[in-house]
Amino acid sequence: MLTDIIVLGILIAMAGLLVIALATGWFTRQRRFGIASLTAWHDWQPSDKQKGTEIVIEQRAGKRLAAGGNEEEETP
Repeated sequence: MLTDIIVLGILIAMAGLLVIALATGWFTRQRRFGIASLTAWHDWQPSDKQKGTEIVIEQRAGKRLAAGGNEEEETP
């Protein structure tokens, strides 16, 4: 009897936390990765893949700057 009450209390608490998490936006539809996770991913790559990733990111950043009109696009 007592264990049933404890289990029911735990389930109600978990359901309440889930409702609060959904209401406050802890869970979003889009997965966003922070800079720390991207940096960790980058550090685990071999050096040739690191250089390739850096080139692609720099090219994309240059295109965005050129489209925005703030700076000219640099070519490697």
